[in-house]
Amino acid sequence: MARDAKKVISNASREDAEIAMATVASCNSKLKKIESQIELEKQKIDEKYRDQVEELAKEKKEPMEILEVYAKNTSADWDSKSFDLTHGTIGFRTNPPKLEKKKGFTWEAITQLLSKHFPNLVRTKEEPNKESIIAMRDEKEFIKVSEKCYITVVQDETFFVKTKEEELSTV
Repeated sequence: MARDAKKVISNASREDAEIAMATVASCNSKLKKIESQIELEKQKIDEKYRDQVEELAKEKKEPMEILEVYAKNTSADWDSKSFDLTHGTIGFRTNPPKLEKKKGFTWEAITQLLSKHFPNLVRTKEEPNKESIIAMRDEKEFIKVSEKCYITVVQDETFFVKTKEEELSTV
């Protein structure tokens, strides 16, 4: 597949911009129409197979319960964490350990208790308070902060194009 050479545009007139916007608006309109057609087709496919999917999910529910009960009752006799049957393998996977809180406690309350009794088990993250620094950008003190800490507040602009979709319905 041949690569297209990138055309460098260094100047554009108002007329060029109007033509470019018309092209972008037309493409956006066509893309939205195609995307909505794709969504409609996906919905039709979902509807077509919904009953079969639901029926199969119901059909396998009881056998899954039977397999789990069998596994729980016989896993002590297995040589490993899994057991082969004629049509597949059943077994248990060990999940990574996770911390759970006891009923009636919030993570905030637990953090306070850990801070009091086991402070080495509580994280403290030291980082610049960027929101406060940005908020003080118009104050005299910011100049000192900027000079001593080698920071500045910048606000970039990003180019955007927003087409007028109401007007495109006739395109």
